[in-house]
Amino acid sequence: METTIKQFAVVEIGGGNDIGSSESISDPAILKRSPSPTERLGWLYRAALTCYNEGCSEDIESNRLHWLRKARDYALEAHELEPTDVEVLSLLCSSTGKLAEDSSSLDKVKYGFEFQKYLDRAIALRADSYEFLHMRGRFQYQVLFQSN
Repeated sequence: METTIKQFAVVEIGGGNDIGSSESISDPAILKRSPSPTERLGWLYRAALTCYNEGCSEDIESNRLHWLRKARDYALEAHELEPTDVEVLSLLCSSTGKLAEDSSSLDKVKYGFEFQKYLDRAIALRADSYEFLHMRGRFQYQVLFQSN
């Protein structure tokens, strides 16, 4: 399914709207016009990636958390459609992990456990991925120093 996402990334849905733009992300009619699960998965992945990038570049904390939550929601929906897609899991881990880093203490713990769950799934699928192993190392380091 990874190659399907990459192939779909260049396809446009609808009347010339760029799916990656902020205006089209908020338009749920695009999802209703997506006839196949592959197109829906591609749209969700790109929407999650766009929201994640927007959240990471946002300076105002409340706006940053809003974009990161949207990114996590889109990535989670894409993961539910295709649970073995490593690219979707990577984005889900990244958005959940960033959300955990930037949230309040209570949410930090909640999102931290959720991040660990998705990261374990990703490592089970691709144990040789330096990206996932790096995420695990950072997570363990932060947990160690949060408890001190």
